[in-house]
Amino acid sequence: MSKQQKKTSEKRHKIVQRFLEKYMTGCLVKYNGVEGVDHTIKFQDRKTVCETKTCDKIVKRGLRRVPYRPVIYQNLSLGVFKFRKIQHEKLLEQDGWYLFVVKTQIVGGLKASELNIKFTADSKHISWLNIVSQCYPDWLRRLKCDVYGV
Repeated sequence: MSKQQKKTSEKRHKIVQRFLEKYMTGCLVKYNGVEGVDHTIKFQDRKTVCETKTCDKIVKRGLRRVPYRPVIYQNLSLGVFKFRKIQHEKLLEQDGWYLFVVKTQIVGGLKASELNIKFTADSKHISWLNIVSQCYPDWLRRLKCDVYGV
């Protein structure tokens, strides 16, 4: 990960941190950095872990050497979330959550066990639109139920 990518990722993780602190009242929300599990939410004797996945909405691919070409001639595609098999397995063991950020907006959340993903290699890239379609509209309420044990 380049310095610029890491800086952008940190910025997006901070957005999630502020969001969790705002909506998880009475909880201790800890940001663990981009290495390992990103966020830990503690409420009384309960602990919930959240992994933040970030991407851009649209990504330019190809024709990068010709910046003067109009956008219509450039190859554009949806941004993708990168899932690592080892990280996913750890999140499953801890009964954790994924939180998804596109650009600077939190677009959804999903329990790791409910994510429909099949690994054929060490990592898998899935478009953000595909992932968001798997998220429940009331994902925040479900996360709160999981955190508070309701």
